Amino acid sequence: MMNKKAEISRGELDIVEETRKALDMINENNSKFNHYITITRDLAIQQAREVSERAKKGECGKLCGLLIALKDVIYLTGFKTTASSKVLENYYPSFDAK
Repeated sequence: MMNKKAEISRGELDIVEETRKALDMINENNSKFNHYITITRDLAIQQAREVSERAKKGECGKLCGLLIALKDVIYLTGFKTTASSKVLENYYPSFDAK
């Protein structure tokens, strides 16, 4: 992880491109493994651009550019959150988990 941070700081690693690669891999494999219920491609790329700009200004912390996935039990306003349950299959929380 520290190597990635250094690469980002030196401009050798493009956060947006890495995000796109990860999303492409998810799209290629999700139908087979069904790991992801909701994929927020546009939001992920938008956030990657924002992080990239902060990184260029030296405004990022230790986890800058780290890609993560949230389990479908973490409430995010307006995002489908099912907990893989049929009871919640169309649930969109009106609040964020704290």
